[in-house]
Amino acid sequence: MGTRGFIKRFLPFVAAFAVGIFVASFFVQISGPKYRGGKKVRIIKQLKLENEQLRMENLRLRNEIEAMTTETMNAAELPPLPPIPPMPAKAK
Repeated sequence: MGTRGFIKRFLPFVAAFAVGIFVASFFVQISGPKYRGGKKVRIIKQLKLENEQLRMENLRLRNEIEAMTTETMNAAELPPLPPIPPMPAKAK
């Protein structure tokens, strides 16, 4: 079987395949499936940004609490404590 025989067998196959793809293109989308990961990627980026904001807020609040606890208050600034009430007498 020479080159001529190969072409005689191969050419009808290629022609039929091309016509089949052409006809199928009217009914289905021939290109590959579209990547729908864009929404997931957007959500993940949004969650990462929100996590970072919450981390920064936590750090700010921790620093604020630490600053409040490390401040020394003078004894004059503290309000005086009320006197301790006497214990009631036991009934016999």
